[in-house]
Amino acid sequence: MENKIKQVEKVLFVSTLLSTINIFMIDHIKIIENYFIVDICANLNQKKVLKNKHYHFNFSRSLFLLFNIGLIIKLKNFILVNQYKFVFTQTPIISFIIRFILRKTKVKVIYFCHGFNFNKYLLNHPFYWLIYLVEKYLSRYTHALITINQEDYNLTKNVFHSKNNFFVNGVGVKISPYPRISIYNPIQLISVGELNSNKNIIVILKALAKIKREFKLEIPLRIFGKGEKKYTKIIQSFIRTKKLNSVKLLGHSNNIEQELLRANVFVFPSKREGLGIAAIEAMNKGLALITSNVQGINDYSHDGMGSLKCNPKDYHCFSNAILTLNNNPHKASLFGSYNFELAPKFSFEKIKPRLIEIYRSIFSVEK
Repeated sequence: MENKIKQVEKVLFVSTLLSTINIFMIDHIKIIENYFIVDICANLNQKKVLKNKHYHFNFSRSLFLLFNIGLIIKLKNFILVNQYKFVFTQTPIISFIIRFILRKTKVKVIYFCHGFNFNKYLLNHPFYWLIYLVEKYLSRYTHALITINQEDYNLTKNVFHSKNNFFVNGVGVKISPYPRISIYNPIQLISVGELNSNKNIIVILKALAKIKREFKLEIPLRIFGKGEKKYTKIIQSFIRTKKLNSVKLLGHSNNIEQELLRANVFVFPSKREGLGIAAIEAMNKGLALITSNVQGINDYSHDGMGSLKCNPKDYHCFSNAILTLNNNPHKASLFGSYNFELAPKFSFEKIKPRLIEIYRSIFSVEK
């Protein structure tokens, strides 16, 4: 048990959805409770896991939340009336709102960034350039900014204006101690994640279509996850038009661990990614990776050792990567072994000492 600082102050955890806190931040809250009382403010879209006080606000992921002036004023008044010393935020839109409305108050904002919504491949787009400028401006009103990949950390440290910048290897992944290394020929591809433009599974489908067209070879791919209806229809239409009979859209699964054991290569072609827990979970099952080369993915996707990496727009590169592992299943097995050894670096047990160090630094300096 940590030496406790007197619990007379309060911290408010704010998130768009309670499910985000339940998935990522439970262990973090338990650490912070060594220092302050923790309350939770979110859209209570899910059953409560903790016994802390929960307050419902009708937040949403939509950009229209920025224009809900009544709700924003209510949130500011709630924070000030309840005299929270720190507000801990993590999701992009809420983090923008919190820092903006509290910029002229004495409340300290802690921003745990799961990954900025921009990177070097996106900054040529005006929308993402605007997000960058807004994040840079609001960093002036950020007491502590915690990032989970080296690219974002270097940006905050060298370019942004946040008072305290910290880096930690993710939010903590559950790690199994049992390896599984199998060889399949042809390789068995798997993708797990929300179906949307950012997750970019379309580039893998283009790669598979190229392989089928040029080599008359169909590589099996099972896709797990739900997402945007418009994007899902695009995916379904592409699979049907290109007659990719070995590609299966399987929706949500409650047994992803077992599904991973039926594959040996995990594809992860995101356009941006704070870290990517799904890929690390696949590594923990002994799978090789084929990934994009952006942001947090680069922290664990080691090209030529545990993965093959491509520009997220380059389906030719992804096609070559798939063929490389298909033609050399032993290499896929070696990649899987390497990844299995690397995955525990991102477990909660490994990052917990660093989290304690970070939170003690943030909270103990404020008397």
